[in-house]
Amino acid sequence: METSEFITIDNAKKTNEWQSAYCVIARETIDGRVVMRKSLREEYLDNGDLRDMLRKEYALGSLLAEHTPYVVGYRRMTDDARECSIVMDYVEGETVDVFISTHPDFFRNESNLRKFLGQLLEGLEEIHNSQVVHMDIKPSNVMLTSINSDVRIIDLGLSYSYGYPSSAGMTDAFAAPEQKASGSVDARTDIYAVGKMIEYIANRLNDNGRTYQLSRTIRQIMEGCLHDEKERRWQSCGDIMRRLNRGGKHLWMWLIAIVLAMAAAVGVYLERGNDTFSDTYGMRYMVLSEDSGTCALIGRTRGNERPNIYISDQVKYRGRTYNVTEIADSAFKGDMHLETVCFPSTLRRIGAGAFKECKNMISADIPNGVTYIGPTAFWWCVKLESVRLPNSIRRIPIACFSITAIREINVPEGVESIGFDAFAKCDSLTTVSLPSSLRTIERGVFWQCHAIGRIDIPENVKEIGQYNFLGCSSLREIRNMSVVPQNAIDIFDKKEAKGIRLKVPQESVEAYRRSAGWNKCEIIPIEE
Repeated sequence: METSEFITIDNAKKTNEWQSAYCVIARETIDGRVVMRKSLREEYLDNGDLRDMLRKEYALGSLLAEHTPYVVGYRRMTDDARECSIVMDYVEGETVDVFISTHPDFFRNESNLRKFLGQLLEGLEEIHNSQVVHMDIKPSNVMLTSINSDVRIIDLGLSYSYGYPSSAGMTDAFAAPEQKASGSVDARTDIYAVGKMIEYIANRLNDNGRTYQLSRTIRQIMEGCLHDEKERRWQSCGDIMRRLNRGGKHLWMWLIAIVLAMAAAVGVYLERGNDTFSDTYGMRYMVLSEDSGTCALIGRTRGNERPNIYISDQVKYRGRTYNVTEIADSAFKGDMHLETVCFPSTLRRIGAGAFKECKNMISADIPNGVTYIGPTAFWWCVKLESVRLPNSIRRIPIACFSITAIREINVPEGVESIGFDAFAKCDSLTTVSLPSSLRTIERGVFWQCHAIGRIDIPENVKEIGQYNFLGCSSLREIRNMSVVPQNAIDIFDKKEAKGIRLKVPQESVEAYRRSAGWNKCEIIPIEE
């Protein structure tokens, strides 16, 4: 196993340069902005495995930083014969191991510790929602900014994603038992490291003869993270955050909760800190805002197993009418009875994993007006054949429709980016229509879509991520309207690329033939 531990070189603060066994990290200024460049050392430029590690770090980092402020931003990559480097945002701050030395009393204030844990967990939850496991959470890979002491998770070089199964790693002192045993890893592997982080902070606060005790809530969170068996740990970062937030309430809040719980028989009880209620059809809702009169559908009551669901535009609760504007995260996750849903016209948001693993769901006609669809919202809906996307969205999220039975997808005008693995492993997908507004196609969007025969790439697409057409065994024609070839790394299987006719603008034929990402295809001009 490799380690991501960086060794600071002599005179680093004077030279603004650090190095590891394989990389040099230098602070520099580009277009007036201070950034950090991480470059493969010259003697390793011919090492394909090390290049792949940097490619992986950039692909995952640029994706994740778009969705959470708690992962350092990744901006660009240079990958040619003379250089292999990635450019990241410069974080003015200190890693946790340094910060706790320079600010020895910071974490003694429990509100600071809670804030730190909340941001770390929120960042990790977004990483996990993106089907990635960091694999190397430790004090030197988590920074606190000099302004406001906010979390920035760094160094994704050893992370695990199923698209990158061979380049994972660990740091022994913070590694979960399954990592050390080369076993199966998942989100709970990072959760173990969170427990080790809490343990590390507590031990550091007890240095130099000073004593410190974790609060009961933080101690219980730590202990729940550190079970050797994954099944006995906290199962998600969201579960820990809910426990962390509950633990901060005063006793009188618990008394109110008890009183409200006693009213459950009449449909009034407290959940997630908001009023929840059920309608006569067995659908469960949560009030989002009294002022705006909005609520979210959070699932259905036990025993409600109807295959076809109609969601009303409005519901009444305590004599007031609420617009149904949201379907909550994981609202119907794993519902094996659900087949069809009639969405309300008032809907504006579909949460992350809202219909994840609804394996009998067959269609999703998402109404115009929906502006947000969360990651993995329809992931692994293996019978989902028909989807209509609203013209109000600007992004199709991560793994939203992967492993479904979709046959045709029409991405509406206005969508600017498609998240990684959005349609991956859709074996029945034959027809794809992409809009002229599209700018970015992230990693693996059409990975292993075996039935696609042709795809047209609009001229405004400037970025195409790795593995986009890997395993597209029926793909025979790509019409790429971009005058400038995209920096497309490893988007095909090399053998499959030889059977693809790539049609490009007449004036760009030679540029595509010189482009490492495209030159394995047969390149011909688009007919006038």
